[in-house]
Amino acid sequence: MKLSVKFALVILMMLITLPMFSLGMMFFSDDTTQLFALDEYEVDVRIENQAAVTVVRETFRNSTFFTTNPVYAFGMPLDASAVRLYYTIGDSTWSATLQGGEQSGNPGQGSGYGDDINDYIGENPLIMPFEDTVIQAGETVIIELEYVNLLHYEMGSVSYHYPSSPFMFHSNPIPSGTIIIELFSDRTIESVNIVDGICQPVMTQESHYVEIVWFEKEISTTNDTDITYTLNADELGMFGMSTMIPQDNLPDTDDNGFFLFVAEPDPSDQGLVIPKMFTLIIDNSGSMSGSKMDQAKDAATYIINNFNDGDKFNLVKFNSSANSWRTSMQDATDSNITNAQSFINNINAGGGTNISGAFSTAVPIFDDPGNEYAKIIIFLTDGEATVGITSTNSLIDHINDEIDLVSDQICLFTFGIGSSVNTTLLTQIALDNNGFPEFLGNDVLEEVITTFYNKVKNPILINPSVTVEPDVLSSIYPSPLPSIYAGHQMLISGRYSSPGLITVNLEGTAFGQQVNYNYDFTLSGENNSDYAFLSKVWAKQMIEHMIYEYYLLNPNSTAAEDLMEEIIDLSIAWGVMCEFTHFIDDGEVGNEEDEQAVETPNLNAKLLGNFPNPFNPSTTIKFEVFKNMGETAIVKIYNIRGELVKILTVNVQGKGIYEVNWNGTDKNLKSCASGTYFYTISVGDTIMSSKMVMLK
Repeated sequence: MKLSVKFALVILMMLITLPMFSLGMMFFSDDTTQLFALDEYEVDVRIENQAAVTVVRETFRNSTFFTTNPVYAFGMPLDASAVRLYYTIGDSTWSATLQGGEQSGNPGQGSGYGDDINDYIGENPLIMPFEDTVIQAGETVIIELEYVNLLHYEMGSVSYHYPSSPFMFHSNPIPSGTIIIELFSDRTIESVNIVDGICQPVMTQESHYVEIVWFEKEISTTNDTDITYTLNADELGMFGMSTMIPQDNLPDTDDNGFFLFVAEPDPSDQGLVIPKMFTLIIDNSGSMSGSKMDQAKDAATYIINNFNDGDKFNLVKFNSSANSWRTSMQDATDSNITNAQSFINNINAGGGTNISGAFSTAVPIFDDPGNEYAKIIIFLTDGEATVGITSTNSLIDHINDEIDLVSDQICLFTFGIGSSVNTTLLTQIALDNNGFPEFLGNDVLEEVITTFYNKVKNPILINPSVTVEPDVLSSIYPSPLPSIYAGHQMLISGRYSSPGLITVNLEGTAFGQQVNYNYDFTLSGENNSDYAFLSKVWAKQMIEHMIYEYYLLNPNSTAAEDLMEEIIDLSIAWGVMCEFTHFIDDGEVGNEEDEQAVETPNLNAKLLGNFPNPFNPSTTIKFEVFKNMGETAIVKIYNIRGELVKILTVNVQGKGIYEVNWNGTDKNLKSCASGTYFYTISVGDTIMSSKMVMLK
């Protein structure tokens, strides 16, 4: 079944390169040039098998002489979803509330707060105006934001980016900044590469765990924090995380188990090498002249010089007419590659754009009627059709008809170059034919094409499905499951009804060849607080799937309106912000509900601080727990250099106030020196942090 253009354009959004994003900022709603001072920020990141939970705690101060209703804005990664937002003013803490509707001042709606701010917070901002809360001159607001996202993985390498460069707007040095990143991986962590950051970090590395700590005062860096870590290339298969959350803590009565599977099957398990047929269709119309033509030819040269043994190929160029290098598929021998290189070298730009003629020439060359070969078309163009069939709908039908006559296994990958391409055409024909579209600037063609080719030349699992024995899984997302290529992963989230050992079967094709991968996994029967975020990851993927379905509908139809209402209800119920919901402040400070302000379903605990502070020689750290839970709270104490000094534990049994004493000694029971220390407390899915000073 052919997908609609609207759905195709939604899929296209997933392929856009992630933009730069920024630290949070707070400014006056009626004067965006009036900024709150950023006095401190603390970032805690937990990454487990490519799933990241980031908690940001920022302290802003109204350093002006004016009273205001401010606006808070934070630029999240494009693929991240906010799952909670708290704000503290004085002694009161509120949980910001999700409600339906677009964000006020959302840059994407054309009613933002100015180009500079829009550029600073990027394309996926969280914006919360304090409409009902007035901040006095000199008053402090503490924002605590948590968001989840699945990290980019390619060829065994995982990357995480945090924007620790706030100086477009925060021009003065920030008094204090802390970033703590913990990496957990079932696969062995081979190496960690850290680029920049707020200062020289302190790193502890083990085979499956890495901790990186930055702590700095008077921060004036202009560098963001980027971490890339590589995983053992031989440890492929399926890894997973699971937890069973008490039904009382969920907004529905469905299965209360949640899982996340990270799958990267090892193709050597199949003993299968899949030969491929490639046809590269190159636009050499007049608009391709210059750098674009040179890059297209360089990309074609790279591809023909990197075929696998047993591959076949052909080349087609087109302008006002279409011409093929050969009339049939050719073996990827040295002599044929040399001949093809001469054909590429002699391609020159000129003439019109006959897209219909290009496909009428290229598609019938796939002369293998069976499934022995994977069949791949790579289509490069920079303009709309000017010769032959020029109507977009007619052209889509023509290309699909040509392909249907040959094989339903042809995979068509389209690359639009520059700003004058027919995005509807390229998106639709790619998604109709087992591929995807990519849209590029004028100067990145060669790099993108070569990276893409290295990915698709080794397919692992195409059009996959998942089944389990016994059948205990439900609500699996994404839907449909994405294809897997060598060096890439598939992340699957869902729910389960009962714990225990299961066998997971991943089944699909590798361009026509049937393949199966089986993995055993034990679903947990425990409520593991470290994995509480799994329900958020699942809800995020479920909501995103429903949004795709929404864009398949006429937005003015009753069905679309009903689906949007359902999406909003689920976003609010699960506490996962989406494009149809936004955060609002809970009301003015000093209202009658202050005592219940922190009693929210998603809040595990609140830090009460340490006393005395400053201290000598000991201090007591206190926190309050708001949920009935039984687990161990972890307290980590660091010195000013970011080195771990001490780990303390507290046995939590239900609601109440808990405390732990630190006697000023390190892990070797030696007395610590005078100075500033900071500490973090992990309770459930809540991470809290603060500072203390020892004076002797």
